Amino acid sequence: MDDALNQVISEDERDAVMAPLETALTLPARAYTDDAWYALEVDRVFARNWMGVLFACELPDPGDVKPFDLFDMPLVAMRGADGRLRVFHNIVPYDGCLAVMAERRGLAEIETYYHGLVYDLAGKLIRAPYWNTDPDAGPEALGDREGDLSEVRSKERMGVLYVNLDGRAGDIDAWLGPWRDLVSPHYAIDRLVPARNADGKPLIEKRRVACNWKTYMENASINMLHSGFTHELYCKSPDVPRVDSEGNARFELMMEDALLAFGHDLAMSGDTYDPVRLPTAGHDITAKPGWDFLRTSIPT
Repeated sequence: MDDALNQVISEDERDAVMAPLETALTLPARAYTDDAWYALEVDRVFARNWMGVLFACELPDPGDVKPFDLFDMPLVAMRGADGRLRVFHNIVPYDGCLAVMAERRGLAEIETYYHGLVYDLAGKLIRAPYWNTDPDAGPEALGDREGDLSEVRSKERMGVLYVNLDGRAGDIDAWLGPWRDLVSPHYAIDRLVPARNADGKPLIEKRRVACNWKTYMENASINMLHSGFTHELYCKSPDVPRVDSEGNARFELMMEDALLAFGHDLAMSGDTYDPVRLPTAGHDITAKPGWDFLRTSIPT
């Protein structure tokens, strides 16, 4: 183990976690409460990988901006005049204050609150009013001081805005490739659009859970991790619905690169999973696809 990992978990504890399933132990309790452990996770797990942070439909038009926090880091997403979504550190380089205080719609430019610096929708400083007594002073008035907002690497794919905090993650399309390959035979994923309510607003489910992220993932991913990969009996039982009466599999398990997925035959699922009451995303819009999938991404 490297020095940073040695600071949060001993070699004996790691060996116990990595032991064969029948004798393995879970992570030590401090893995869910320790600040140093969490900081290492942010650095090693989250910052190095792509993360979905917003739905693109939340910022549909040029000039739409939305501030948000990620790991106590203030960020802001902007839909530029060119239609592209970008993400920036929501910090004015000169004074360290927030550039955007609240979600806004249809802005032509961004005027900051403290020093009144003005930015375009691509994060470029375009005016520094009265910096040198001129109300129309340009960015050159700051001299050698940094003025532009600091951009975070981001990509919009399939209606989701992804960020990569350290800027070193691999190509996002290669990262999404295994999921596309798995789902595309059943669903027209490039035609996905957000479902909307009677008022035309996107239907976005939001959850606020007061726990360590691992606790949430261990429960939210229970069908994949427990049913698909942990409990061998489930993969042999016709009851849940893993196989038919003759033992033929009615499920798919997939682990490839960052993808961990469980697919199941809807005809055999019965009441095991809640029905999806949304328009079909299948290739044939008049019929529901025969398979459904539960998936998550794991750090690479």
